[in-house]
Amino acid sequence: MANNEIMICPVCHQGLKVNGNSYVCSNKHTFDIASKGYVNLLLSHQKNSKEPGDNKQMVLARNAFLNTGYYQRLSETINGIVVDYMKSGKQLKSANILDAGCGEGYYSDSLDKALKTDGIEANLFGIDISKDAVKLAATRNKTICFAIASTYHIPIAANTIDCLLQLFSPYSNHEFDRVMKKDSILISVIPGQHHLFGLKKLLYENPYANDEQEHPLVSFEPIGKLQLQYDIVIEDAETIKNLLMMTPYYWRTNLQKIQKLYEIDRLETPVDFVITTYAKKR
Repeated sequence: MANNEIMICPVCHQGLKVNGNSYVCSNKHTFDIASKGYVNLLLSHQKNSKEPGDNKQMVLARNAFLNTGYYQRLSETINGIVVDYMKSGKQLKSANILDAGCGEGYYSDSLDKALKTDGIEANLFGIDISKDAVKLAATRNKTICFAIASTYHIPIAANTIDCLLQLFSPYSNHEFDRVMKKDSILISVIPGQHHLFGLKKLLYENPYANDEQEHPLVSFEPIGKLQLQYDIVIEDAETIKNLLMMTPYYWRTNLQKIQKLYEIDRLETPVDFVITTYAKKR
């Protein structure tokens, strides 16, 4: 597990320390570590529903799809940006990296492996509001510190994060600004205009291009941007179903269209990602 001394209590914001099988702050607020290795730091009033975030069905579908490797090029591109940053002469002895909205841990696990391959020491943290996602993430990688928490209430001390990942997930300019150091970077990924257009053509009579409007991160300035586009061909009905279930289209499309999609066993579609690197303004 990562050096977790920068984690803070969600109740009083004092530092958390591991005491046996729990995290405890100086005010004796206690949060048990689950058998899978994660901790729940999401307070009841921070929830927007009884079970917030992606449900178990969605999490398992996304995990199964990502494990097929169709988004591996995206993961490797993100890893390359982080590795280059770590080797850029900043002389970071042990960087703190946060995956805000980590889901089931696919990208943070890949990054952890890439950093270790390059001999780079780093403490990795992942937070997500979905209990099912964090549970799976903690199972995937035991060396990363995973917590159930909201992006709008990050249980991390101020000015401690060197690199933050925000990949297809909610954002909070205020919280990102608070937890990140002055010379830190933020890597954001949003869908490009043509992302999964082949899927959309099967679901909608008049498919539309995505809006590539980036998040208003007013405390940060863009220092790099690239578009990653390539075509994928899926020749397996179950994988096509998993892809649909990990997208918003699953909830926005009528059942008749979805059932029709379930009958096909081949899908060709572009994937299109906009990757923007930001630096924190001084």
